[in-house]
Amino acid sequence: RDDLPEFASPLVRQGRPLLTGMANVGHLSQEQMLRSAKMEFEAVNDMYNRMAKQCRAKCVAQKYSDPDLNVGEQTCIDRCCSKYLAAQTKVGEFLQQTAQEVQNNAASSQ
Repeated sequence: RDDLPEFASPLVRQGRPLLTGMANVGHLSQEQMLRSAKMEFEAVNDMYNRMAKQCRAKCVAQKYSDPDLNVGEQTCIDRCCSKYLAAQTKVGEFLQQTAQEVQNNAASSQ
């Protein structure tokens, strides 16, 4: 979709958002899609910044003389980022499942 801003992910441009909690956006207006894309961008940007800060604090020495990371630091950052993203995915899936259960319970109690 050409009407979305440049920062919108390719999935949002196709009507398929990156975040699992926003899986059904086919019924949204252009303004709602734009708002969803902005929220998605902010959430992903925030997650990336928190991951980078935490993994850097864990893996990179405070005092360094080399401009590049050594092999141990590279490996640590790679593992840290992988674990961080896996944890974020699990949390997202859990929240989505919980929200679905709440929605199903509310629908069945009416």
